[in-house]
Amino acid sequence: MKTEFNVDKAEYRAFKIAQFQGNPLIEALRPALDMKSFAKKIAYRVLYAEDEKLDDFERELSIELIDLTYTVPPELYSLYKTILKNILTGYIHRNPVTRDMKAEQHKVSVEDDYHFPVTVNLSKCISIIGVSGAGKTLSVRQCCSFFPQVIRHSSYKGESLILDQIVYIEFQAPVTKTRRGFVLSFFIAVDQVIGTSYYNEWKGKSISIPILIQEAKKVALNHALGLAFIDEIQRCASTGAKDDYPTLEFIDDFFNSVGVPLVVAGTPKARPLFDTTMSTTRRLSSSRKFTISNIDNDLSNLEEGDQSYWFIFLNNFYYPQLLKRTFEFDFVFMTHVHELTAGLPALTARLMRLAYEQAVESEVEILSIELLDEVYYEQFDLLHKAIASLISGDDYGYEDILPNNAFKTSNERLIEEAIRNDIIYHERLAKKNKADEGDVIEFDDVAEDYIPFDDIRNLKGLSEDKLIEKLVK
Repeated sequence: MKTEFNVDKAEYRAFKIAQFQGNPLIEALRPALDMKSFAKKIAYRVLYAEDEKLDDFERELSIELIDLTYTVPPELYSLYKTILKNILTGYIHRNPVTRDMKAEQHKVSVEDDYHFPVTVNLSKCISIIGVSGAGKTLSVRQCCSFFPQVIRHSSYKGESLILDQIVYIEFQAPVTKTRRGFVLSFFIAVDQVIGTSYYNEWKGKSISIPILIQEAKKVALNHALGLAFIDEIQRCASTGAKDDYPTLEFIDDFFNSVGVPLVVAGTPKARPLFDTTMSTTRRLSSSRKFTISNIDNDLSNLEEGDQSYWFIFLNNFYYPQLLKRTFEFDFVFMTHVHELTAGLPALTARLMRLAYEQAVESEVEILSIELLDEVYYEQFDLLHKAIASLISGDDYGYEDILPNNAFKTSNERLIEEAIRNDIIYHERLAKKNKADEGDVIEFDDVAEDYIPFDDIRNLKGLSEDKLIEKLVK
């Protein structure tokens, strides 16, 4: 049974530009907000009543809301407009009421390796690079929050139009490192926004990867997907990858083949992916490239009249009404916070929340450098080496040392685990049933799963010396 998800009913508004007229997918969306309205809508500070006397637990409960504090990064408005422009232009030649688009929807159902006509394909790719915790994922989500995710069409200009238009989806590059894992992740992303069951329908079928990919293309085209946001693309970097590895070229070609614009985000480890082939590099930079980094401490370098983003960002965590003693965020305090967090928004928010919590629990009732240090050394011990690496300018070292799942939500971990387990199950099943039709997925470690490493049956690939050494034991 299909679950009823939160959808917006289509309301049409014609654009003044001729190329954007007569298309329900475009006219159901709205032009970009001005910068002031945009910033006002997403900037957030927790409001606490000045005259309310809260007990200690109520104060601690209020402190949990500090994580909701959000300061608009300087580059966010430009990213928002770029995303919206890409969605709108990507829809120009995918108008569901035209004869040409109806023909394309038929072709994707019958053709192998379907590709949307190159001559009318206006889809582009936005790339975002930044270290973990800098706010890449949150920035894209904030921009997309201005668009309805699903728009339900029933009729357009007096003609029936039964369509649930998916404006955008988000999912991560698969940890399973297979194309099957990529397609299953795509199906889950679609199911989550419109309540379908594509994942359950296809996860257990013994079909070839090309057929599975073609089914995913049908879903993307028939649901008028406007944009795909692929996070953690550094996972696509691999040496000695197999043919079924979901490379960035493969992911880009998949969405480009159905005319869907792409946003890809990753850590500095993803940079080599942009230097593969000229065609891929050109495609991945076809729209704009954004770099989202930790916030600089520019407090001492400002000229008179200038505003410091670090000052604005950190002062949004100033909630004096939560503590009983008076305190200020002066230059020394703000500089010390930067030294402990390297200016990473995610770490800074966590440090400030824990500091307020510690101030209440310990009854010191004030934020101080000493309190910050206490929280840092007790709660951030697993991150000390990573933060030091980032402060020294070694982005790659920071990512290498960063603990697994340091910035992931529980939902993301659960989804990854479900897909990983499903892939492992079907790899074993495919290996067991070699006579079945479809692709047989290689499972490299199967021999060592059942044969001890030092067993003489494991002789393949040994040098003569190693072979003699093994046999004379």
